[in-house]
Amino acid sequence: MTRLWLSAALLVLGCGGEVDPGSGGAAACNGPHWRRLPTPPGAGHRGLHHAAAWGSDQIEIWSGMDGNPEPGASRPLVSGWHVRSDGELVAIPTAGAPSPRSAEAVGVLDNRLFVWGGGDADGGFLGDGSQLDLVTSAWSPMSAQGQLAPRHSPVAGVAGNSFLVWGGYGGDATGKPSGVFGDGAFYDPEAGGWEKLDGEPLELRVGPYQIVVAQADEHVAVLAESTATARLYYFLPDEKRWFAASTAGAPSSRSGAIMAYLAATRELLVWGGYGEGVANDGARYSFLTDSWKPVSSEGAPSARVLAYGAALRAQGAGTRAVVWGGETADQFDPTNTGGIYDAATDTWAALPLDECSPPPLNGATFTAFGNGRQALLWGGTSPGEPSMPEQGWVFTLEP
Repeated sequence: MTRLWLSAALLVLGCGGEVDPGSGGAAACNGPHWRRLPTPPGAGHRGLHHAAAWGSDQIEIWSGMDGNPEPGASRPLVSGWHVRSDGELVAIPTAGAPSPRSAEAVGVLDNRLFVWGGGDADGGFLGDGSQLDLVTSAWSPMSAQGQLAPRHSPVAGVAGNSFLVWGGYGGDATGKPSGVFGDGAFYDPEAGGWEKLDGEPLELRVGPYQIVVAQADEHVAVLAESTATARLYYFLPDEKRWFAASTAGAPSSRSGAIMAYLAATRELLVWGGYGEGVANDGARYSFLTDSWKPVSSEGAPSARVLAYGAALRAQGAGTRAVVWGGETADQFDPTNTGGIYDAATDTWAALPLDECSPPPLNGATFTAFGNGRQALLWGGTSPGEPSMPEQGWVFTLEP
């Protein structure tokens, strides 16, 4: 799940945080379901970064904010990691990488990691980008031909065979803020250029404080707050337009929900979040029938907002989604509990915890590998100490 509203807020406020003293942040730990990876050499502190799966057993970690606990000391990072499902860590080279930025558009298409736009450390807007060849680990600039106006916090993802960037906050050619954009563009890596797309008067334009983004096969999906029900939009790459999903049976309007794509059933799972209160209910949207159906609440995790969700999938299959962490209804305290939802049976099971489980975290990422049974939790901060050394945990549902 993409926490765009939090990213945008921390562009201005910076990020800090504290850590559970017991988490250590250095030594590896192997448990039945959780494996804590050691703090990699040269790592500092990282939160509000990007994570994207590549293939069946690798996840790319890039950028984010240095979680320096000193007020005003947080800054955008220009670094990242290739993280494999077996715990191997390889630093991403920085030669030729894009300049320091946060809240940029990031996505993986074929064998390339794309980084475009964002906000710089001085509060300005950026309109350039770079691409990383994931086979050779070499950076090269993205073409500027036809690119969008500078902006941060846009919706981004893979639409068909192109990298899609839409909306976001930005400015004009002089850098003067111009508010929320309602336009977008495709980046075609083969042609090496941008194709601008016409704007549409969608509720999607409410901006990054109220939206959640998920990748659903060839679609980029966006869940937005509305007056009564949550509104779901997804991009149709062949028609080059957004489609407004049916609202019949949709969950109530909420922010900070999870949205995860269940490939086997071609459904989006929406769960939790904050509307009239903190919720532990949800619904599933079917791309095949343009319809919603409720999700069972029996055995579901406790009500929470800003939880992390990842659907376990392998080669287009997978009906299970993992929910971890978030802030509970009790004074919005962070938690490290969760649950596993199985769409095949509409049932919940408790998320396994063991001696290597992570502490409660804010500003982390939780991303599934493509092998159908593992996910990576990376970075973030936790209550307890001024800062948390960058590290990760690999969750394995079925060892």
